[in-house]
Amino acid sequence: MTDFNFLPQFPLAIGPLALFGALLLAGALAGELTKRVLNLPRITGYVLIFFATAVRYNAAAATLPIVLAQFGWHGALPKWRRLALASVLWVGIAVGSVLLNSYFVEEHKYPWQTSVAMLDITGVIRYAPKLDNDKLLADTPGVPWHKTDKIQIRARAWYSPRWSNFLTLTNEPGQIFDYPANEAQFAAMTNAWKTLVFAHPLAYLEHRLSIFYAQLKIDDQLVWGGFIEPMYVDVLGHRAIHSPVQEKWVNAMAWLEGTFVFRTSFYFFLALLLLPFCRGDRLAQVLLASGLVYECGLIVAAPAIGYRYSHWLVECTLLALVMVFVRRYRARERA
Repeated sequence: MTDFNFLPQFPLAIGPLALFGALLLAGALAGELTKRVLNLPRITGYVLIFFATAVRYNAAAATLPIVLAQFGWHGALPKWRRLALASVLWVGIAVGSVLLNSYFVEEHKYPWQTSVAMLDITGVIRYAPKLDNDKLLADTPGVPWHKTDKIQIRARAWYSPRWSNFLTLTNEPGQIFDYPANEAQFAAMTNAWKTLVFAHPLAYLEHRLSIFYAQLKIDDQLVWGGFIEPMYVDVLGHRAIHSPVQEKWVNAMAWLEGTFVFRTSFYFFLALLLLPFCRGDRLAQVLLASGLVYECGLIVAAPAIGYRYSHWLVECTLLALVMVFVRRYRARERA
């Protein structure tokens, strides 16, 4: 279950009242929208989008074009009103999914503080102008620095858009932090992120663009079948092995590493190139927009570099490519 502990936490007593009010408002809005622009299949679609958004913390970026398209192509209201309603609905879906996740969380894991925040703090320090070490420590009280001397020098030496993540930042040789051990240290990470990002916005921008550029460039060291290694028997309580078919498939994927098949930038620019060819095909347009918006969301949300973060872009691009090809092939046959 997604954990949003960097967001404000509401007292438990407020939860049921807020939930009741939200449901009441949503019911009234749904009744009005149903009379004007909605129908049962459309409502069912929004419910599915809501649960899809709740699955992953940055899924709202993927659902934005879908929700806008649902309203944007309905003629019962003027266009600007449709888009305004769609935007409000999308915000409601995104916020509602966060609240739903927060309501069911049993144990706080603080994934944002130990991934995105940790990476951003290091990146901002790396790209910021020369920082006074004593002032940096004073501005980031409670942060579990691994070593408190020469923090910026160490960040500049070990930070890498391609390789930095919570594992490299909390382990030698490039260790910057000790892993947060309590709520006070998690809160300190949040406060440090706010302080440094707002104090050095250009450094933050350079850092996030460097991460995104590295995400687009990756094409190797992506295939991993490590769960068959003996070290995982005790961890997983299961001895996994590859079947002959799986072994051949893994070897084939490894052979394709380093080629355009696994290059994120190939699918990113292919999606952009396909957009003009999707005129008149709303589904293909929405798929491409969803993949591109989701990928661009990694500019601010990527916790590290990984091909898996671009899977949605790849899937949307390939589906749209097939749809465009089939539509044009059928048009040629009819001609």
